[in-house]
Amino acid sequence: MHTSVGVAPLHMDWTTLLRRWGRVTAGILLVLVGIVGIVLPIIPGVLPILGGLALLAPESPLVQRLLDRFKALAGNLGSNRDTQPDSD
Repeated sequence: MHTSVGVAPLHMDWTTLLRRWGRVTAGILLVLVGIVGIVLPIIPGVLPILGGLALLAPESPLVQRLLDRFKALAGNLGSNRDTQPDSD
């Protein structure tokens, strides 16, 4: 029997595995619904995409960085308002 030094065992609990697969599947489906929602005017597009990215973020560092960029963009949207009243 061959054993590798420094490699973690690949044993994972079934409930953990099912939760992970469920989270990834739901995240992908939400992102796809959001993409369709961008094209179709009936379905909102941004909210399902953000929800899908939030579900996928723990599984992928790339998705986590993308979600962080969306959060920073959303935070900057409120700070660009003109606070001075109009002087007409």
